[in-house]
Amino acid sequence: MEDSSQSIPLSAWREVYERAPTVIVASVASWDESSARMEALLDEIAQLYGARAPVLRVDVERDRALANALRIQAVPTLRVYARGVVVCEVTGYLPFSVMHERIRDFLPE
Repeated sequence: MEDSSQSIPLSAWREVYERAPTVIVASVASWDESSARMEALLDEIAQLYGARAPVLRVDVERDRALANALRIQAVPTLRVYARGVVVCEVTGYLPFSVMHERIRDFLPE
């Protein structure tokens, strides 16, 4: 399966949300079973919104500096950022239809 989301270093975080005012960020961990299930969900979200709101993944083990800077407390967590501010946060894995309903009002048309 092709990875539709991308991971970024802390140094690039500001540039990402300045370039794309709305960003979807999923925090995951390789050891977490729910995070593994989140991968298919990220693919669907990226297909639907990726052109208007980039989908980024933060692996809390590999990207510790960014995970700490974003104050990630639990995995998996999906956040929608608007100009660098969290406008929506959903913790835990949810099926696509439920996750989409929770985040869609915060995403660009």
